[in-house]
Amino acid sequence: MVVVVRMLQALAPALYHSSRDVRVTGVALLIANVVPLLGVIFAGWNPSEILYLYWLESLIVGFFTLLGILGSGLVRRENDALRWGMLGLSLFSAAFFTVHYGGFNFGHGIFLALLDTFLQSVMQGSSPLSDNVSMDGMNSVFEGDGFLPLNLFLYVVERTGLQPEHWFSKRSIFPAVFFLVLSHGFSFFKHDVATGRMAQTIPMEYMFRPYGRIFLMHIFIIVGFMVFLGGIVLIGKWATIPLMMLWIGMKLSADLKAHARMAAPATSNPVQVD
Repeated sequence: MVVVVRMLQALAPALYHSSRDVRVTGVALLIANVVPLLGVIFAGWNPSEILYLYWLESLIVGFFTLLGILGSGLVRRENDALRWGMLGLSLFSAAFFTVHYGGFNFGHGIFLALLDTFLQSVMQGSSPLSDNVSMDGMNSVFEGDGFLPLNLFLYVVERTGLQPEHWFSKRSIFPAVFFLVLSHGFSFFKHDVATGRMAQTIPMEYMFRPYGRIFLMHIFIIVGFMVFLGGIVLIGKWATIPLMMLWIGMKLSADLKAHARMAAPATSNPVQVD
């Protein structure tokens, strides 16, 4: 436990000096982010699987944000007009958030799939711009039947071994996804449901809350990935695990700092409830 506390202090000093509840959920997030590191070291997870794991984490954050938007519109208000007004606002905000946030993650997912394609070519020793680069994954997204975002999601599920029959196989990232769901779910319950903050937050505030965190997280993911890719080219494939550890550490540090800001008590004026 002392090691976990020291890691928290080193990676995110602001989180370490936050309230006890914020530190507790921060430790849960730290543990969830250590799982990918264990997967890299002991299960042979590759960079592409980590790349898609972080994309899936943004969907997990979006899911709990959607729960907050809807929940803030369903709590009891001081009068019927305010109650129905908040309910209508929450439904509109939920629909808008689903389209906007979903579109953002779809575009980012396509970009990550392209990075994955380039990475595979580099790991195989060929140029990312050569004609030999396989585009089968991208083709399955754009040429498959059905809704494009769903095609992308199903491609990621297949690419990372998240089909139910593969959940407990060595190469499946299911354990990491499971712990991330637990971590973000625990944080949502601890900071929004148990404290009553959901009843004091308007739907629009929930709707905009994750963008700063997700944007920063994805910047660190991309920068870390570029550092990893450059390291592979300059140093060699033997440096894969050390570079992946550096990449995961960069993302974890950014994630913990963002968590400290998001989990802090809201300073906006509360909405009165019964």
